Amino acid sequence: MNIKHYISAAMLAMLGLGFAACDGKNEPDYKPAEAPADAQRVFFAEKSISMIVSDEASEVFVNVYRPENDAAEELTVQILPYFSQAGDDQIFTVDPEVVFPAGKAFAQFSVRYDIQAMTPNQNYTIDLTIDDANADMYGLSSCSLILNNEQMTPWALIKGENEAADGYGYFVVGSPFNGFTLNPVRVFERHVPSEPEKVEYILQGYIPDLEEEEFDPADVEHNDDMDDEDWIEIWHFNTDDGGKTIVLPIQECIFASGISYAEASVLMPSNFKNESKFDPKTGVFSVNVMSFDEEGAWPPAIWTINLDGYADTNVYTLDITDNGQINIADTDYSVIGFNFSKAVNLVEYTIVQLDGDSKGLSEEEVAEIAETIQDPEQETYTVESLEASGNVTVTFPASGTFEVVAVGYNLAADGSYVAKITSTCLFKFNTFNPYDGWTVIAEDVTWENNILKGVSGQVPGETVKVSISKSDKFDGYYRIDNPMADCEYVEAFGLNLDDFGSIEFVIEDGMVYFPYSKIGVSESDGAWELASYSYYLLDNDMTVADIPAPLFGSYKDGVISLPESNIADKDGDLIPNFVIFIGKEGYFCNMDFNLNMKGGSSAAAPKKAAKAFNGKLNRNAMKMFGMKKPVFPAHFKATVQPVKKQGKRTALAQYRRR
Repeated sequence: MNIKHYISAAMLAMLGLGFAACDGKNEPDYKPAEAPADAQRVFFAEKSISMIVSDEASEVFVNVYRPENDAAEELTVQILPYFSQAGDDQIFTVDPEVVFPAGKAFAQFSVRYDIQAMTPNQNYTIDLTIDDANADMYGLSSCSLILNNEQMTPWALIKGENEAADGYGYFVVGSPFNGFTLNPVRVFERHVPSEPEKVEYILQGYIPDLEEEEFDPADVEHNDDMDDEDWIEIWHFNTDDGGKTIVLPIQECIFASGISYAEASVLMPSNFKNESKFDPKTGVFSVNVMSFDEEGAWPPAIWTINLDGYADTNVYTLDITDNGQINIADTDYSVIGFNFSKAVNLVEYTIVQLDGDSKGLSEEEVAEIAETIQDPEQETYTVESLEASGNVTVTFPASGTFEVVAVGYNLAADGSYVAKITSTCLFKFNTFNPYDGWTVIAEDVTWENNILKGVSGQVPGETVKVSISKSDKFDGYYRIDNPMADCEYVEAFGLNLDDFGSIEFVIEDGMVYFPYSKIGVSESDGAWELASYSYYLLDNDMTVADIPAPLFGSYKDGVISLPESNIADKDGDLIPNFVIFIGKEGYFCNMDFNLNMKGGSSAAAPKKAAKAFNGKLNRNAMKMFGMKKPVFPAHFKATVQPVKKQGKRTALAQYRRR
């Protein structure tokens, strides 16, 4: 073992475990009185000892001690019994003397009993006294041994208040096996009906003979067969006070040969108090275990048995707040605050983009997104994580309405993360300057605007001058700035020219698609938004492989091209290459799109229509697109400014990383 022993072998010499002596700096606080050289001070550790006897044995053992600095020579001490009831001397036989071997500070003597002669559930008291010649006048020279032939209830799986509590759980082992968890385990109990607070426990572990492959703990069938051959005993332990204190006697460790252990107060009663207990609300046994071998002992450590199905007494809160916007180095950020309680050990969140007038996601939509966040295989959302409360800052390519959906997890004792709480926060992001976060890469680019031509069919395309910008934060993300600003038909169709608009596009592996963009015109039903039909299909959970290649634009030598579609659907209807959303309604828009990003025109300048054109946009003549614009998911990657993670990620957290 690589673990350094903390408690010296000399400290354990008091236990009679055969360890070499040392300086005794950790021995119990005990100052001897002056005594004759041939006398030694012998004492009991407890004033009273209660034991349950059964026909599984015929004797019990009582411990006596002597100070380590008097332990060099062998010593024989007489034990004087006194029976409280007449005839008890015919039922019990006490060893008349106990022998301390040379070098040992601990010894045991036997009290034998006739189980057939004992009245069930009756206390028998035997007062045991050390002979005056060796009695310690400052210590406990006598001890009352109380024996009871209790008729116990049958062994049964321990039960909690909830139906889900069936005695099964997991076992988290401390020093010297730190980090080891046995799952599953189960706990059986029995007690005397008249004294339900006096309980014996058996801890069993599922350790089958694995010939082919390892088992999945979730697949282990629960049963109450204590003799099931796949389960072996790990601990036997007990309580006299309903679990307020748990006693783990000395026993051998099944995990490693040569190591034994016990509750620390059992091994060293003068050094440690009993700190072991069972919480009937949470179903957790916490036992202060001290392990030892022939070289010495490890310091005490809490080992836990965590039973399933009991009450969760942790407090789970996760508050998310919109803390407004800030501008840092000419870049706009929304500040989102996360504040969660101590029991929430990990928060995973995503941000989805909504319609501008949306009042937020529905409960069903939040539940769907939260479920997706918990799926380590999901690829729909960009998921970030936090391990401590604090602010995060996010920025987006354009203004919009957004909502945070977050899931809070509790780190269970078995190392797994369990989702406990879901929270949301609705916020708006508005750029202070629409050019913040964008760099102009080409100006005075000649572009043929076919949007109104494609929508109405009443006017030709218009040749306009535009600038092309590149996102500073998102690779491959570009836009045409204010594409409708110089369009002479905006007013003629009764449209409003907005302060700013754009046509955004993404170049990826030679393909081009156009996310939703507010192009800079609006009417009473809302702002006009343009998207390529390929992006619309992506946004409705289709994959690139499922979408006809002609619906994606192409990029080569600085030129973007997306010709008017000639693809028909299964009903023979023409599939458009673009769609226009006005408010919440969608319409076909089939048009050529050509753009030379290096500057200059990529298409011949069409002739302008007569300026006297006074037509109105005939909404009824526009062919409506059947499906509504989906609320989510949004295909953006929020830029997170820096999130300081506290502590170390656990194995499961690493498993969940995106």
